[in-house]
Amino acid sequence: MIGKIIKCCILLGLAFVVYQLMGQSPTQKELQTLLDSKPATKEFKEGFEGIRTFSDLFESDASRWHSINLQNNELSFVRNTVKYCLVDPVSCLMPKESNALELEQNKKKRGRQSLKITAQPSTLGLGKNSRAALRKHNFDFAKGDTIYVSFWMYLEGRKGEITASDLLFAGFRSEPDSFRNRKEPGRFLYITDQENIASDVLFYLPKPEPIKQALIDRVRFPKNKWVKIEAEIELSDQSNGRVQVWQDEDRILYKNGRTLPSADTRLSIFELGVIGHQSDKEKQVLYIDNVEIR
Repeated sequence: MIGKIIKCCILLGLAFVVYQLMGQSPTQKELQTLLDSKPATKEFKEGFEGIRTFSDLFESDASRWHSINLQNNELSFVRNTVKYCLVDPVSCLMPKESNALELEQNKKKRGRQSLKITAQPSTLGLGKNSRAALRKHNFDFAKGDTIYVSFWMYLEGRKGEITASDLLFAGFRSEPDSFRNRKEPGRFLYITDQENIASDVLFYLPKPEPIKQALIDRVRFPKNKWVKIEAEIELSDQSNGRVQVWQDEDRILYKNGRTLPSADTRLSIFELGVIGHQSDKEKQVLYIDNVEIR
């Protein structure tokens, strides 16, 4: 009898693991069904204007944002950290003193307001992380396409203190629609522990080397001021792909190489905010304004 119970528990555990790796939650399926009824896009603009509350970013016609990636430093699978606000707004309510995304009127680049993102210190190890990012799902970028994205970012911090350590702040990902894509592979921009912008990929096999600034030409990412970030990615699973990044109109990254994990990969999710960071002492606070993708 005890042996049967143990076997049953093992089977249930294996089923749970398979579900976590391959299954979609009901809200994820509901969002996907909704987006399947809408045309995919390659263009988007967001100035965080014309709305009164953060929840207004998730319009019923699915024309703006669709979900958030929120993890308050707890142990969790990647899929469970995504909250599908468009179809489940209650899941996106954020308690005080936790990671948060909110509209901010006192600090903006243009217009009436910007987006403020706060992520508490991260406890490293065991898959724990601290995330607070906004996501839009219905893009359709594939091999042969060129993605252009620009936005303004303001990173809070004390001068001379490294508060951003491998801070991932923007990226394009694949939908987790297959076992191969279950972890949403994609390319990201991040701030290194030397306080300059670099680019890397997650969940690509084989994984290419990160794209970093040349030591002699490194440009520090300044704190407490608005900075314009632009990136252009030419998509290819071969060596003819290309990544270029500009900081305040100065090109800081340029490299040819593979930018897709496979020829049939489609990048459909744009993520912006604190996608992950590795500072266990300082919280990350940043502001985003005037986003454009084309």
